[in-house]
Amino acid sequence: MKRNSIIFIVLILLTTACAVAPEANRPWAYADLRRLDPPDACPDEGRDAPTPATDILAVYTRTSGYDLQIRLDLLDLTFTDNYLVEIHLWDNTHYAQSPLVIQIPASGRNQLIQPAGETSPFQVRSYRNPSLDTITIAINRIFIGERYHFDIYTYLSPAGPTAADQALNIRSDDPPPLSRAPLLLAFTDSFPAYTPAQAMRRWDGAHTGPTGERHGLSNVLDNAERYGVPVALLDLKTPASLSALDFIGKIDQIQRMAARRLLILPDVAYGEPADVSLTFSRRAARDFGLPASPSVYTPFRDLLPAYRYQFIELSDATHLARRAGQMLIPFPTLAGEQATVDGLSLNVRKLLIQAALSPDAGDIVLLGGSLPNSTWGDADMASAAFAYIAAHPWIWALNGEDLLSFPLGAEYLSPPPPTPATPSPIYTTQGQATNLDSAALQSRLSSELHNAPENPLTDSAWQMYFALTAPTEDARLQSLRAQYLGGVGALLAASRWAKNPEHKTGCDFDLDYDGQNECLLVSPEYFALIETDGARLTFLFARDESGVHQLIGPTAQFAVGLSDPSEWKATRGEGADPAQIMGAFSDTPKPFEIYTPVFRGYTPAWTSNDTLTLTGAHASRVKTFRLTESGLEIRYYSPTPLSTRIPIAIDPWQRFRAGWVADVRASFTPASWEWGLANGIRLEVRSDAPFSAQGITISIPFLSQVENPNLDYPAGHFYPFPLSVMEIQANGDFTILLILP
Repeated sequence: MKRNSIIFIVLILLTTACAVAPEANRPWAYADLRRLDPPDACPDEGRDAPTPATDILAVYTRTSGYDLQIRLDLLDLTFTDNYLVEIHLWDNTHYAQSPLVIQIPASGRNQLIQPAGETSPFQVRSYRNPSLDTITIAINRIFIGERYHFDIYTYLSPAGPTAADQALNIRSDDPPPLSRAPLLLAFTDSFPAYTPAQAMRRWDGAHTGPTGERHGLSNVLDNAERYGVPVALLDLKTPASLSALDFIGKIDQIQRMAARRLLILPDVAYGEPADVSLTFSRRAARDFGLPASPSVYTPFRDLLPAYRYQFIELSDATHLARRAGQMLIPFPTLAGEQATVDGLSLNVRKLLIQAALSPDAGDIVLLGGSLPNSTWGDADMASAAFAYIAAHPWIWALNGEDLLSFPLGAEYLSPPPPTPATPSPIYTTQGQATNLDSAALQSRLSSELHNAPENPLTDSAWQMYFALTAPTEDARLQSLRAQYLGGVGALLAASRWAKNPEHKTGCDFDLDYDGQNECLLVSPEYFALIETDGARLTFLFARDESGVHQLIGPTAQFAVGLSDPSEWKATRGEGADPAQIMGAFSDTPKPFEIYTPVFRGYTPAWTSNDTLTLTGAHASRVKTFRLTESGLEIRYYSPTPLSTRIPIAIDPWQRFRAGWVADVRASFTPASWEWGLANGIRLEVRSDAPFSAQGITISIPFLSQVENPNLDYPAGHFYPFPLSVMEIQANGDFTILLILP
């Protein structure tokens, strides 16, 4: 009868072997966790475990289908490790007095050592996962009592007399440990992209990042979404970053992950004064469909008490601080490698298990940092690291709501003010020092900005100001940016004109504070600013019944420092960055040659119809500028061939709204190039000289592909958002018309 009963049980098991119980393949959960163990310590002798493969971090138990499963998390595990895991299991039936001994070697067959007289017909199975550093042991639960407990020992193989590590008296009805390892994964420099080329590289670039492999924000977002691990992108909600993400078609992923609470997206005070930059950050977030935030990030040390919690530099990066009811969260400062191809680095794993076992409930592990310099952006490393976090339930990846209830640390003590940066001298394009340095010019521009009228040109001036005064530890970049600050003054002059349009001409204005006079051609309908060094049209604006519009602008209005730093020469003023196009009709090879307003020996060179004539230093080239009812006419008189460019910037503030790139329109004919907005203003450039033209939209067909470092991308791929550039190659005299169709 007993034999028939055993046969019946075996038949049932065989019949159901292919059936999978509903919970059989579910992920391991925090409720399955039974024990956390400190790394590197043997409880009996207080010594380090000989190898990471014998160092127990956590133990789990659960029933899965018809199995009783025991899982071990080890500090590290590879296929080449030599070890032995031994489990001594007692239950309330067959093994109440003498344990069942299970031996799991690194290689070879698993062994069951039964107490005397026991011959239960079952086997043990084990699964090693070196990617996650786990060993799972499965035995059929039908032969184990309802309640059980066990000890686990690890040995170097072959087994010696002393265990390398051990975890004792683990009971099936033990509750999970009271604490886990709080982890906040936070990044700065989330998406600093100012050209289509940069956007492609920052998203998923080839041969970028610290390892030289594929690297970018996409690897963080895709893996965070795949594994359900929240991350904080501290400075993503800036107008420029969101606009660039929208250009490459990735805003929907940001929106989706924010809705799933997988992204912490603080409002960003990305420039000073903080209240103004915060206004732009909140407006951009709203326009791109992202929620407002109870948190704020600023790279400065200012406290912004209007927010419930703030990301800020703290001296202690292992605890949250408090100040007058506000929660303060430190920036990640952990040095060294964090994400690796094997998951989290050994140092990070040790920090996490120590935080999980800490009696201080406020201990926290902050990872991340500057994304372009972090291995978290590496495709292989990000996948392995996020998988590791998701597969270890004792790690608690915090989302925004978790942070709001997290224990606070000590009262915030304001650090001493930082040492002010050394002001940078400002030069003319001829290499002469002006009477201003960067600090004095910032002070003057800040006063003007606060008193400027409210209109899109003032907004553009603020955006340029923030970009050129952003904090940086790169002294050379800081000095380079200072050379272009004066452009903010030119934008503010146009803003004042937009509020009070008037007729004005002359060449005795210094609107950009560079110590050199500029010429103005201004009517109630148009505002043209022309620099005498190079006879360059740096800015052109227009007014109509719909408001004020920008038509022409220098590339420095949108981005500075994108070129090879070895070519920077701060002592050349606006010529410091040779990659810049500092206005229309900046000619090569001498873009900053001095022109004088002289016409047939008369100064100033204004005719009755307000035509400005500028003559080159050696009278070899003459340019004339004349406002017309429909725009601006420019005539070149040149005895030698030349090349000149026209940077077209149509209402650049329009790029800070969702779907902006779909509204951009371009039209090319043998005699003209038109660039602008389908539902807004457009500029047509006509010329009787040969020309070529393209804009940033030429990059769109490449955006669905991965970056190819061997591909010769078109010039528009490298233009700052939202520009188009027309290049003229002429052999002599020619005319250009800038027309509003």
